[in-house]
Amino acid sequence: MMGSIIYKAGIYNLKIDNAAVYSSSYNKKAKKFHGSLTERFSRYVYLSKDINNNCWNWMGAKNDCGYGVIGRGTRCHGISKAHRVAYEIFHFTDLHKTICVCHICDNPACVNPKHLFLGTQADNVADMIAKGRNTPPPVRKGEEANFAKLTEQQIRQIRKLSKAGTSSRKIAKSFAVSKTTILQIVNHKSWRHV
Repeated sequence: MMGSIIYKAGIYNLKIDNAAVYSSSYNKKAKKFHGSLTERFSRYVYLSKDINNNCWNWMGAKNDCGYGVIGRGTRCHGISKAHRVAYEIFHFTDLHKTICVCHICDNPACVNPKHLFLGTQADNVADMIAKGRNTPPPVRKGEEANFAKLTEQQIRQIRKLSKAGTSSRKIAKSFAVSKTTILQIVNHKSWRHV
């Protein structure tokens, strides 16, 4: 499996030299040519004018974390992250599952082989900590939570009504929430900070 970069008509393209490892396939039912892994990879790479320094952004499918993904062949071959495939193509190697392909640029969509390096999971975590990317997103409580239906004032009112003897069912109906939600509020299982 080999790949190189050529300059053609003002546009940078991937040149496919040899893709023997992942052979081309023809889907008779859909009547379309899928191509080798290297050929399919080259369809989804956006190369900027300065190909040596800038990121090559993956324009194909991405996972929830923003990493590009590509099918390795048929369904039985599964999918791989695009930056792993880029490393394999441009360094003419097959990687073991335990080897991590890390980004120098910290852009999950980048598939520029000059921005990628190999390491273990420990190396990847150490790189993340060194670059200050190990802080978790802030936890939103109460009214700040995106899914919150009640305000802190309403929570206090619900607890007062419950102490006064109003049934959970009546309270739930008046605030348009479930009886379970009311019981969790009353028993301080949710909205503990109020």
